Amino acid sequence: MKTIVLGCNQHWLLVEALRRYSRFGKNQGKTLTEAWTGLGSATKYSPVVPKYMECATTPNPRYMTWWRLNPLGAEIVSEWLRQGYTHEIVESDSDPGVQNILRLPSRTVRLYTECPLVKANPEQRLYVIRETNGYSCLGFDVCYKWANALAEEMDETMYVHPIGTEAAYMEYKRLVNLARKRHLENGWRSCSQLTPQLIGLEGWRVEVVNKWGQKERFIVGKSMGFIPCHLAIARRDSSGGAAVCGAPFKSIRKLYKVR
Repeated sequence: MKTIVLGCNQHWLLVEALRRYSRFGKNQGKTLTEAWTGLGSATKYSPVVPKYMECATTPNPRYMTWWRLNPLGAEIVSEWLRQGYTHEIVESDSDPGVQNILRLPSRTVRLYTECPLVKANPEQRLYVIRETNGYSCLGFDVCYKWANALAEEMDETMYVHPIGTEAAYMEYKRLVNLARKRHLENGWRSCSQLTPQLIGLEGWRVEVVNKWGQKERFIVGKSMGFIPCHLAIARRDSSGGAAVCGAPFKSIRKLYKVR
């Protein structure tokens, strides 16, 4: 792993490259190093040339010049894209409607070179996903289920790939990005990962018998974000809880209202 700390001007020029690529270059089928992701004078782009970007056209002092990412710059922007940053959430905050959702990537970038972003583990039937400070996992079947539910809810086409392949995971991520875009446009939140039996019971302490026949008691909570899930909160003073599992429940009994 190598860590890069960007200067302010370097950060903003690479954020602009991210914006241009996610809005234009990606849709044109170009790679990060092929797309023209910067427009301006040589003076303006001097903080990132030649370290992170290079000239894409013949420089002319009298005109604007197009610039593109070099391999190191592409690594940085690729890492930001992996973390979920797109042009919708790095636009100017001049519009009051986006001030609350404006999110910029950190100037400190950690580049992981020892493994791919996503690696399939067929033995345990899960994806191992590289994160900024470690790894997370997502089961093959859960990934397919979530993608299918999200596509159905948004009335979007889901391109089916063999379960357990990287293509299947990337299709899920594509649908998540569509959901994020819808949320940024109008505040829409998905219900695809909520437990249907618990909708309307948020804030209640319940006793359930899960699909394995085990009895559990918890307070029904709900996570934040544009794809929330129900949480099993142990006590009133708990700061959070794990995602509810064990559905469909064989029985649900409301005990009392907590909040």
